[in-house]
Amino acid sequence: FSSTMGRAWLSPACLVLLALAASANAYTAGKFSLPAHLPLRAMYGQAADMATKESAFDRAIFVLSGHYVDSPQALENPVLLVADSPAYTAEGAGSFPRIVALDKFEVSRDGPNSISGLQTCGQSNIMCTAASVTQAEEALAMQAANSLVGQWNDMTSVSYSSMNFKHDSQTPLFSEFRLVKVSGKVEYMGNSFDVSVIVLKVNNNQFEIIDMTSGFTRLPTKVIPSHYDLSIMPEMGSQPQWFMSNVVMHVRTTENVKAIVVNINEMEPSENPTYSWVKDANGNTTFALQQVLILPGQQVAVFLLENTLPTGDYTLRMQASAILNDDMRGFYRSRVSTSDDNTEYLAITQFESTDARMAFACFDEPNMKATFNIEIISDDKYEALANTKAMSVDRTCYGGSNCFLTHKFERTPKMSTYLVAFSVGQFGHIEKQVTVKDSQGESPVLVRVYSTPAQAHKLQYALDAATDIIVYFSELFDMRFPISKCDFMAIPDFAAGAMENWGLITYRETALLIDPDTASSANRERVATVIAHELVHQWFGNTVTADWWSSLFLNEGFATFFEYWGAAHFRPSWRYMKYFNYMDRSDALDFDSTIGTHALFNPEVDSPGEIGQMFDSISYAKGGTVIRMAQSWMDKGITNPADRDTKDTPFLKGLQFYLRQNQYGNADARTLWTNVASQLPANARSEFIDGMLTWTNQKSYPFIKASKDGVLTTAPYNPEIFKNSQVTPSWWIPLSVQTSSSSTTQWESYQSSDSKSIANIVGDSQWFLINKDGRGAYRVQYEDDALQNLISAIGEGKLSSQDLLAVIDDISAMAFAKDPRSTLGQTFSAMRAAIKDLRSVMRGRASVTPSTLVRLIRDIAAHDAAPISLSDVSARLSDGPDSKDVEVYMVWRVIFATLNQLFSRLEGWPEQQKVATLARSISAELGKGATWNFEEFNQLSHPTKRLVALIHSQGLFFRYSGALEQGAKAFQDNFNPNTKMLENVPGDLRDVVFGAAVASDKYFDSVSDMMVQATDAAEKIRLIRALGMYAATPARQMTVLGYSTDRSKVRKQDASYVLTYISRNPRGGLDSAWKYTQEHWNEFMSKALFGSSRLVRLASAFATQQKYDEVKAFYDAHPMDGYSGLYQSVLSSIQEKSAWATKSAPKVSDAVAFVQQDFNVVEAAADPPSGPVDVPTESGKKNAADSSSGALLGAGLAFAAGAVIAVAALLRSLSKSNMVTMRDAAGGADDERLY
Repeated sequence: FSSTMGRAWLSPACLVLLALAASANAYTAGKFSLPAHLPLRAMYGQAADMATKESAFDRAIFVLSGHYVDSPQALENPVLLVADSPAYTAEGAGSFPRIVALDKFEVSRDGPNSISGLQTCGQSNIMCTAASVTQAEEALAMQAANSLVGQWNDMTSVSYSSMNFKHDSQTPLFSEFRLVKVSGKVEYMGNSFDVSVIVLKVNNNQFEIIDMTSGFTRLPTKVIPSHYDLSIMPEMGSQPQWFMSNVVMHVRTTENVKAIVVNINEMEPSENPTYSWVKDANGNTTFALQQVLILPGQQVAVFLLENTLPTGDYTLRMQASAILNDDMRGFYRSRVSTSDDNTEYLAITQFESTDARMAFACFDEPNMKATFNIEIISDDKYEALANTKAMSVDRTCYGGSNCFLTHKFERTPKMSTYLVAFSVGQFGHIEKQVTVKDSQGESPVLVRVYSTPAQAHKLQYALDAATDIIVYFSELFDMRFPISKCDFMAIPDFAAGAMENWGLITYRETALLIDPDTASSANRERVATVIAHELVHQWFGNTVTADWWSSLFLNEGFATFFEYWGAAHFRPSWRYMKYFNYMDRSDALDFDSTIGTHALFNPEVDSPGEIGQMFDSISYAKGGTVIRMAQSWMDKGITNPADRDTKDTPFLKGLQFYLRQNQYGNADARTLWTNVASQLPANARSEFIDGMLTWTNQKSYPFIKASKDGVLTTAPYNPEIFKNSQVTPSWWIPLSVQTSSSSTTQWESYQSSDSKSIANIVGDSQWFLINKDGRGAYRVQYEDDALQNLISAIGEGKLSSQDLLAVIDDISAMAFAKDPRSTLGQTFSAMRAAIKDLRSVMRGRASVTPSTLVRLIRDIAAHDAAPISLSDVSARLSDGPDSKDVEVYMVWRVIFATLNQLFSRLEGWPEQQKVATLARSISAELGKGATWNFEEFNQLSHPTKRLVALIHSQGLFFRYSGALEQGAKAFQDNFNPNTKMLENVPGDLRDVVFGAAVASDKYFDSVSDMMVQATDAAEKIRLIRALGMYAATPARQMTVLGYSTDRSKVRKQDASYVLTYISRNPRGGLDSAWKYTQEHWNEFMSKALFGSSRLVRLASAFATQQKYDEVKAFYDAHPMDGYSGLYQSVLSSIQEKSAWATKSAPKVSDAVAFVQQDFNVVEAAADPPSGPVDVPTESGKKNAADSSSGALLGAGLAFAAGAVIAVAALLRSLSKSNMVTMRDAAGGADDERLY
């Protein structure tokens, strides 16, 4: 027992130990008995080293023999694991389920708490047979069920299933047991619940209840919260670390009620009845509380009252405790390594989407908004932060040195529970006060950026970005940031990328910290865009919140769209708005063409598992793409909407109206489009509103087939998605058209189900382009003559880089599309001829206007005799008012992605190596002009640095010997064995250098040691990536895979990255990663959290029928709540790629050989296919090898681009397969966008 702040506590850890002792004594006495009266809540949230984790519960598990274990699999000859959980209510009556775990087989769950079946047959020492349920067993089962649901009416629609088990162990605790599952419905308080009760029968003895689950339902709407008084007291010096929450909820009943339902999960309510009560507005407890019924399966607590509560205002109180877990959800702990090699902890929250209930009882739904007064009581050595500024900090001491700080914070705005945030720990920070303005005035906001003390020197870049963007968004949205401070905090252990908690935004360290000495251009871009993304949420998500998680795009789509605006404002030279087509439009259309897609508004979202799966490319990338399309339609003619002087466009004024109308409230898609349409002419509003709803309420998207005469045919891009649909899909198409005859973009609209002609716009134009700048959320397929004319326009530099990106992306996607209605055999010849013709154009020009990659190719092709230096290229790209190197870099990213896609599509097929040969040759040609001279590299522009790094990365991935040798030599010359640090190497090249060092195998141990000791999170991810993607042998791969479960080497948040990067290793890494994932599935799925989706998607890179059968069998044996759509998507991807490869792989060899010959591609030197690389032994300068005076791109650039595009076009003519996702394996971001 301990006394803290005057409150007596029995530690949950003590309860577990007492239970263990009781269990051991019972077994020693030879009795089959269970420890007495251990509340289930007392076992929630035990630390990982004290409990077996089963699904959503952290349950204390102990063995009847008295052996305490970390997991059932750790036992050599276990028989039965049981945790007894008799009932607990405020009065100590009732019943709770008993939890059972069995070794040698797994409990398969439909949901976080529902056992659907046992995977047992054929396992060692276990025999199982299905059996019908006897009448006597039905009676016993119902008796057991009624003991749980006795407060409710009897179950109806009851069904039974059962299984017999026998154990042939020599010393079994029992010889036979039987499970019976009772399923049915119950009616309670006017609500209907689906209920399953599983009961256990041992050696023909009485049934024991082992689990009860009920389908998740929304909270009743008869009770609405308005305010919370929340007190949190973490105990971070104890083992295990735990916390207590005390909450008083102010509510209003809209009808007479006899029960109040709130959310609570994995917490132990206080047994003292004085800490749970209901009072009226005068503070009187005139309505006696009968009991508090805890329903773990529903994650709710029911305040049952003796008398009916009339309509009015009331307060509810609940005090509860829980373990400070390390699962990165709820209120959890994060490990901090100090400079003196000690370990400290900080405590932090992560509540989105349904985990506020893990920290305090609440109405944990996004449309049940309220204000909060937060109080945090902590040890006096810790600082505490919350959503708002601290009003006061008082110090109180007990017994002399036992001192506490009570932090009281200002009242928050009205907000959802998932946005509540608080943190306790020791921090370093920097700050700056800014003035935010809108049309109504201005106000000061204190911007603070926090980290652990050891990382505080990496905060300046984030502060610069945050202060710039928060001021910009306040003006752009014409609504000042409403809180007097905004904190940005980097957390060492954080499952997502970042979280938009109002006023206290939390981040992974990789998403906030920038080390000036080692950060790459990509690191800087990521930090700026994630900061911008989270700041967008302060308006879209926090100020106005999606009514339910089914409309998550209202939060994430806007954050995705406007993050580009924020980054572009912070660093105009990046021209970041141009990144959208590649980064998000392409991702959206790829994902939305698969069987597993869903609509932006997805009504089939109920349970926490289903909610979690909404955080995907549809809600983020497609949401942003559809919003971008709406903005383009409303703001016709505005070419750069991120400019500061365009904040009064119709679209932005519509959004400002939307924010004002729904401030501190909730919205749905119709509300959004109706508010935005207020800025359109009255006769155009209905078309826009109804039209945009066709994009939010339907899944997938259309494609437009265009003839040379301008006749348009529109159909679903992947008709397989609608095969079983009762309704024919139809979309409103906002159409933009550019022609050779006019510099003005023409706008039209029509329904996809109708025929459409733009002949009046096309006229006698030489060429026309549909979907200007790729702003529509659809693809365009041009018939051969129309495409050839468009290619000629590309060759003449008539289109913008954004147009070229969109055209290449559509062509690449169509290369893998099933389109039996057209013959595309002439596509290859047309594009080949167009590219080759470029060599004879504009020779001898002194400068270029390279708005497209082709124009750069054309210019460089005129200098075949002498490669162009980096400085020359950079200078010429800067001709005119705007820098064009951004466009060049982005187009090359698309071209490389196309080549990588072809490589990944042939996973498991021998023809894959043919593609690798072509890619290696192209990489060799480009690599000749890409510098390894660090001094020269550091003088390049931001996007040109990224381009050079991209060229080297491609060479490394496809095993080009030049990249391997130069990269390994750079490591050898710049690695300091004393400090175990890599010195002098620029941030953009560190990925390649680390990868080459690992590929050489000579430096594997050095890189591994660097990874383990790395304190910079971005550097650690680089090292994990290098070890995973370039481990040279199967043994090395297994070593790296082991890091994913070793917390001394890799944090839990990064475990899934280990497997992801191994899966991208071209030397059998995919098979190794998938095998390891299967072997550790239960552990990963219970602990990986956000990373679990990434692990599920590993299998989508397979491309053979054999792998499809294997993956499907595994998924069938391991169902998971909310993952059925993702499972389906992965299986569909494998099946479709297998079908495509079966038809096209035999033709790939001829196609590659033809391209090599046609464009004079020669075989590039490669390292041995199954061994490490030899590193040159001669010493070199610290700058590594020079490379032809830093020539960027020689004459080979022209043939390289032509070769890659020609391969994509040829595959388009060859392909008759179904559609699949672009960049299934080779592309994609290093971190999922879960921020």
